[in-house]
Amino acid sequence: ADVEVKAVWQDETFVVAFEANGGKGNMDMVENVRGAYNLPANSFTAPSGKQFKGWSLAADGDKISTSLINVTQNTLLYALWEPLPTYTVSFSANGGTGTMSPVNGVSGNYTLPANTFTAPQGKQFKCWSVGGVEKAAGTQITVSENTTVTAVWEDVPAQNPQNPDPGSQNPETPDPEQGGSGENGNNNSNSNSGNIESNSAKKPLSSGGIAGIAIACVVVVAGAGVGVFFLLKKKGIIGKK
Repeated sequence: ADVEVKAVWQDETFVVAFEANGGKGNMDMVENVRGAYNLPANSFTAPSGKQFKGWSLAADGDKISTSLINVTQNTLLYALWEPLPTYTVSFSANGGTGTMSPVNGVSGNYTLPANTFTAPQGKQFKCWSVGGVEKAAGTQITVSENTTVTAVWEDVPAQNPQNPDPGSQNPETPDPEQGGSGENGNNNSNSNSGNIESNSAKKPLSSGGIAGIAIACVVVVAGAGVGVFFLLKKKGIIGKK
């Protein structure tokens, strides 16, 4: 018997592949594509200082302006890159004096510098304020627009009145080598004198003590008499005939 062979036709499909074009990484090709195809998001890593711009059908071609392409053949899409936008970081003294030069060409991460403004009288540098948020010098911020960094000042801490000079002696503390001075020293002297007088007044004299005082008086009187005798004799008042 005769055999009839029939051709079976199917739609032709294509492959869409991706080229980093200076970027890094890989993106898997897409198979079985025919007709309308949605351009995917980029997952390559951009070259330094650049960002993803869009897809192109040539390495140095124009960006595809639509999100859909019509695939009628195997297609290679090239990633296009463009320079990152840059911004200026400026500094405000906020009552301080001096200047800090603005930093141009900043994009992405930026580290806040040390303050070089001169603080207002009685103040010292506390931190920076970025968008109303206080941040310490050395903190990293993300710059995505022109940014003003403002100095924040705080009062200088007052000196401790209890001990303004750690090397000086407290005037209220008496020097032990001088035996005390000031009010405390006087009080101690008065107190000691009062104790001596009080002890003397309270202690009665013994009989021996009374006798000693009497002998001393006699000696004094006798000595005075002898002195008078010799004085009169010298003047010739005594011994004349």
